[in-house]
Amino acid sequence: MKTILAMAVLGIYAGSASAVWTEKASQTGVNVDHCMKPGVKSVNECLKDALKKFEPKQAKAQEKVHPKKIEPRKVETKKSFAITKNDVKDGGQGINYATTKDVRCLAYSIFREAGNQKEADQYAVGQVHMNRLKEGSWGNTMCKVVFSKAQFSWTLESKMVVWSKKQEEHFTQVAEGLMIDGLYVKKLASNKILHYHATYVKPKWAKQGQMVASAGDHVFYKNVPF
Repeated sequence: MKTILAMAVLGIYAGSASAVWTEKASQTGVNVDHCMKPGVKSVNECLKDALKKFEPKQAKAQEKVHPKKIEPRKVETKKSFAITKNDVKDGGQGINYATTKDVRCLAYSIFREAGNQKEADQYAVGQVHMNRLKEGSWGNTMCKVVFSKAQFSWTLESKMVVWSKKQEEHFTQVAEGLMIDGLYVKKLASNKILHYHATYVKPKWAKQGQMVASAGDHVFYKNVPF
């Protein structure tokens, strides 16, 4: 009876049923025996007084924390590193054994790697393909360079992206310029510049090389061990 009465009064004293408490009355051992002795005029008042000694701590409301959207941290590059259309020169050496198939492989790879970039940026990406072909470690034809194992992320996809007729003509022209007409990107035409990556990723190998240029969404490196 004592317990029932005490808990009933505690329910009134505690207030809102929606409150969240860190502890319960039953855990504190509030003694209300004296309220049940003869001569107590008001049991309810006595119980309330006894329960005043019990001050449960209300848990702090937990604010809903919305996780921040993680944005890729872009690699910082110097403006002087940026490739422009003025860096695309003529008078270089093309590939005298270039085939139509090789031109198409390069054209499609530039389309996939830098299709949404400026034309100068597309030449920059294509120049690294050319450097790799001339260096020889990735194959002795452009198609072998392009489809060398896990070198360009798009080659790992199960489906090919279809390019429009207009896109095919444009990127074929860029590829022919590099492979046949002797166009080259002056800042990047070196067999030591064989790697690049998107500005929103930081591959481990980048720490081992030296940044030499940027073009659109890509950063270019020389002397990367492979």
